[in-house]
Amino acid sequence: MGNKGNIIFALGGVHGAVTLALVYMIVNNVSSAQFDMIVLAKMLVIILSMVVPSIVFRFILNHDMSRKEAGKQVQRLRQEMVKEGLKAVEKIYLPENIRESVVYDLRDQKSANSFADFWHQWAKASRYPEFNEQEKELEQRALLWAFRAERQYLDMVSQKENRRDYLFELYNEILLAESILLDTENEY
Repeated sequence: MGNKGNIIFALGGVHGAVTLALVYMIVNNVSSAQFDMIVLAKMLVIILSMVVPSIVFRFILNHDMSRKEAGKQVQRLRQEMVKEGLKAVEKIYLPENIRESVVYDLRDQKSANSFADFWHQWAKASRYPEFNEQEKELEQRALLWAFRAERQYLDMVSQKENRRDYLFELYNEILLAESILLDTENEY
């Protein structure tokens, strides 16, 4: 179990209950005064067996993350995840108009687009015609490439940190984005 496991097991045991049971087993073998002294000593052991672990466990056991801490971890991972997706997109060839669209969509995952960025993107989309079929497919492939890089990053982090609860939240977001992107029947 290791030293830490041994300490936890030693402090977290049922010392008080076992000790009290042993005291009552010897009631007929000792005098009344001796029995009172033994009961007093065992009561001290029982109290210490409750107080000491309560104090020591606070320092040696891992604590659960609060919602605030988990939120900060999710934000940190989301930032790093999107950064990995952006790096993947930088490495591939894309026409500039498609690259801008893909980068905007990826940055939107971490809410890094400002209101001005939104208006710029909207104005651009309203002035220029939609992407043709080849451009749409290229944009789709670039986004899928970025999502793949993001999922790989989360896989790597999950092996290091062993925090599945909030990693699954981010992983699900990516998979949802991919499923929407791949849904060719409904245009979003």
